[in-house]
Amino acid sequence: MQNYALTERGKLFGAVLVVVVLLAITTIIFAVGTASRDTASGNARHGSNSISQNGNESSASVSRALLDMVSLDIDAGIMTFPYTPGLLTSLDDNTVSLIGALLSSPENTENAVIAVEIPQLSDDDTATLTAAMIDAFNTYEVPLSDIIFTVYQPEQDAKTFKIGISFR
Repeated sequence: MQNYALTERGKLFGAVLVVVVLLAITTIIFAVGTASRDTASGNARHGSNSISQNGNESSASVSRALLDMVSLDIDAGIMTFPYTPGLLTSLDDNTVSLIGALLSSPENTENAVIAVEIPQLSDDDTATLTAAMIDAFNTYEVPLSDIIFTVYQPEQDAKTFKIGISFR
């Protein structure tokens, strides 16, 4: 057997190789973690709270407190629920289920349109909220042409807003 001596060039190559391998492993772990978090966020929509949260514990406790603020009167064809932009980003199955129950209202006649009353928010928050509402109605195959959105001016400094759904 021959003895090999590691040159300075070889030492440098070895160090660079170790750093590249460590960076690759870190990148793979980060990518897998991000992918699993995205999957978990997608499944959060199927939770049991009235409105799904973004995954941290403080939003879960706020969401539980907001459950008391949900109102559904099927006979009158009226539903209200709270919405907090940034904290609560999409409707979950419980709220979607309540919307389904609302659609069985005697007020939902052939000529009725569904009026969704939302607060005046930033463009991004409005887009998030309207997309969530349209998605909920799509679950029950309600055509977009049967839905109208009206905007109300909320109280100044309000953080949680009332969303109203009714038939006209």
